[in-house]
Amino acid sequence: MRTGLPPARRILVVAPHPDDESLGCGGTIALYVQSGATVEVLVVSDGAALEEPEGSHNDLAAARVQEMTSAAAVLGIHQVHELALPDGHLAQHQTTITHALRDRIATFQPDLVLAPSPIDGHADHATVGHVILELFRELPGWRLACYEVFTPLRFNCLVDITAVLEQKERAIRCYQRSLFGQPDLFWEAFRALNLMKSAVVHHHGFFEALWLLQAPPSDQEVLAWATYNFQPRDSGHPTLWTVKEIDEVLFALQEKTAALTAAQQRGTLEHANALLQEQLHEQVEVNARLQQTTEQWEQERPREGDPGSAWDQGFWRRQFERVFPVGSLGRARLRRLKRLLAQYTSKSPSE
Repeated sequence: MRTGLPPARRILVVAPHPDDESLGCGGTIALYVQSGATVEVLVVSDGAALEEPEGSHNDLAAARVQEMTSAAAVLGIHQVHELALPDGHLAQHQTTITHALRDRIATFQPDLVLAPSPIDGHADHATVGHVILELFRELPGWRLACYEVFTPLRFNCLVDITAVLEQKERAIRCYQRSLFGQPDLFWEAFRALNLMKSAVVHHHGFFEALWLLQAPPSDQEVLAWATYNFQPRDSGHPTLWTVKEIDEVLFALQEKTAALTAAQQRGTLEHANALLQEQLHEQVEVNARLQQTTEQWEQERPREGDPGSAWDQGFWRRQFERVFPVGSLGRARLRRLKRLLAQYTSKSPSE
């Protein structure tokens, strides 16, 4: 684990709502600004879904923007961008968020993006976390650091914000309506969260936790990180899902081959040639996917002597029925899958 501010000169902070940037990484932002770095914030939602007394909702979005402006001034943020998407419904706007973030990254060209974790307990936070993770896999040239808000984060980087703690407090206190009229409560909670990290470094101070990513992780790596590499006892389920993926690729290829054969038999040469060109183009992708899934299967498959690996113990039968519901496959296809699976179990399954 590293301590200290990750090196960066251009930082984009992605906040699902006005206030998340101050709560989750306000101290880190202040330190970057002090270091001479340029910090921009993109706020995704309008923040207008708070439960407030009747008659006060109409100006809530405008009030939260004003609070965000005040907090940004306290932290020294250079520019704030607002998408103003519906608060509480960001999952329904993932395409819009993706396009907006992709454009912002292309224009601003950050070397570090601070964003909420994809496993944050707040649905809007998790949505934004998922989107930024996909963009991290797609776009090169920057690093990603996830900050914690309402869900404690497994971290690999601690930033000592003791020197700017008062600045973070003032930024949080800018959010009166955003924090349900209780900024004192939220400040005390996040101060305690930052103080708790003192136990990790064995000296008194206040620290913001980050999950700093140098390279894009797979979904499996995200789950492994979040669960501290927890491995379920039943290794058969992921193996069967890999079998299912291989089967789907083979089945799609089989359908295309059947269509090509039928076109040739009908003598529709032009149609057959078009199908052939399409199939040749897709064959490269199919081969690559088959190779990837087969390698994954080889890594995940149970070995001789693994607990419950024998079909007659009922383990594989139960796992098979979970992944391949009855009636979802034809008899011939089901038999082929069972034969395929039998290669990786200690005993052959019955037909």
